[in-house]
Amino acid sequence: MKDNQLSPMHRHIIKAEGIINRGGGDLVLEIHASDPNGGVDRDNPVTVPSDACPETLQPQEYVRLKPG
Repeated sequence: MKDNQLSPMHRHIIKAEGIINRGGGDLVLEIHASDPNGGVDRDNPVTVPSDACPETLQPQEYVRLKPG
């Protein structure tokens, strides 16, 4: 991705692969759980693995992945 480029929101039923930032800048992600109807749950925290360790993100919190 180029500087300040945005990707559209999308979802995975099960996210099976990892995300590795091989670019020259930071990759910033906003991650949400899904609600019971399959929509975006913007009110509750979500726990994701980060370098094999669970990390709990609050609603509207971003994850910043440095290159490497």
